[in-house]
Amino acid sequence: MLYFNIQNFRVFNDETFLDLRANKRKTKFSENLMIQEYKRKKKSISEKILPYSVIYGGNASGKTSIIKAMALLKNIVLDGRIFSDNPQEILHSLELFPFLHEYNKYIEPMKLSIGFITNNKKYEFSLKIKCSLRNDYFYADREIVEEQLFINDEEIYYRDENSVLFDNKKWIIGQEEENEHITKEELFLYSQFKIGKYNPDFQNILNWFRFRFIVVDDISNLRTTIEGNLPPYLKSIDLRNQIIDIVTNLSDFGPQDIFYRVNSTESGNNAEMRAHYNINGHPKQGFDTPAINTESTGTIKLVNLAMFLVDSLLSGNTVVIDEFDSSLHFALIKEILNLYVNNEINTGKGQIVFTSHNPIFIPLVKIRRDQIYFIEKNQDNYSSSLYSLSDFPAEDVRTSEAFIKNYLDGKYGALPSFDFETEIKKALNLLKRVNVNVQKIANKT
Repeated sequence: MLYFNIQNFRVFNDETFLDLRANKRKTKFSENLMIQEYKRKKKSISEKILPYSVIYGGNASGKTSIIKAMALLKNIVLDGRIFSDNPQEILHSLELFPFLHEYNKYIEPMKLSIGFITNNKKYEFSLKIKCSLRNDYFYADREIVEEQLFINDEEIYYRDENSVLFDNKKWIIGQEEENEHITKEELFLYSQFKIGKYNPDFQNILNWFRFRFIVVDDISNLRTTIEGNLPPYLKSIDLRNQIIDIVTNLSDFGPQDIFYRVNSTESGNNAEMRAHYNINGHPKQGFDTPAINTESTGTIKLVNLAMFLVDSLLSGNTVVIDEFDSSLHFALIKEILNLYVNNEINTGKGQIVFTSHNPIFIPLVKIRRDQIYFIEKNQDNYSSSLYSLSDFPAEDVRTSEAFIKNYLDGKYGALPSFDFETEIKKALNLLKRVNVNVQKIANKT
């Protein structure tokens, strides 16, 4: 991924730009950068890409909102629409919320855009969506007000509220032409597949979103059944179990075996994560149990992520993870990140982007200042802003140790600011008053 851009989404009022291209002014660890190429008018253009990036910020600062925006765009592109009448579909409850703290923003469109290189071509896709309120219910009225695609820096099509200009032709939104009918809730990108028009570039875009853009936006919802879009060869249970065995053994998570087993149910087959324990003296040398019953959150999390991470290193996927370091030891995070700067291992030029609270692993990895981002919320208007460590003068962070000290001292912002002791005292006093009143009532009865 080259970049991700949002505006007027959840806690982000202003345009917010996450740039995963290397800052040309920074030269440290340049040997770890990944080179991706595309053609512009028969001329080869090289982009230097960061192998990993971390986003820091306090609770409710907006870290998760960025990840959710990526997941949202992925769902929209793969489904081809921004709404579904079926409550069972993800599209029915997409989190299409504009900036939450200013009513005027509710009538302005949200912007989501992304840039990436795949199959030696550069793609830039942008979408603007308007959600009109009806009885304070965001999902009532939605429409696409702008859709735009660039390939190798040349505009391929542009869509506004009324029409689409593509291939020297103009389509009117809502009007049927040549069996083609584009609605206000439907992507033009999707409409071409609906009528059977094969476009290799459009197919490349869909394949990248489906297989090479992996967004894990709710890792707290630990899964013990196989989910997610994976290439067919990675859906093999035997292959998955072999990779899990290798990863868990190297991570020293214990002597137990973690694996998936296919179960047959009335609704079909599903693969459940299991754990096998060898027990001395047990008549059957041990037992199998659902992993959720015995394994730590760290073990289950690593097993969930193992296949995505290994495939990323092989196939060049971008993996985006919210709170990557929760439940995982910082030494394990260090080892995983070092894989992404090892050119002998990261042969596919994979990339990982994640949010974190903990800077402790920073001195342990080769990291550039343009790989570190911060999110801070303005306490006056509650709008969040995203900025890079490379925006600060070089003398402010000469070593990784200085970065940790400066970050914890609040020099870069992005730290929560609160008087926890005062607020807890208020809560305690409230409970005390409630207990006194309860006791008075009890004494009267």
